Amino acid sequence: MVDDMMQNISLHHANGSVMIQNTILLLSNVSLLGAKLSLLALHWHCSDAKYNFASFKWNFARCKIQFCISKLTPDMIK
Repeated sequence: MVDDMMQNISLHHANGSVMIQNTILLLSNVSLLGAKLSLLALHWHCSDAKYNFASFKWNFARCKIQFCISKLTPDMIK
């Protein structure tokens, strides 16, 4: 009778430990996923920033060219 109780207690304790380990594993996987998603978002943000900066540089260069062309007089073009 006592042996059965002890066996049940140790089995319950083992199940509890496994459950806690699984919970910790699940939480660590969730935080790892969160970290990966954060890195992905950061990568997208940086890509957007690079794209926007390149676009800005291109637009700025285009405006400068258009401004220079508008300053040319018909005499200069000949």
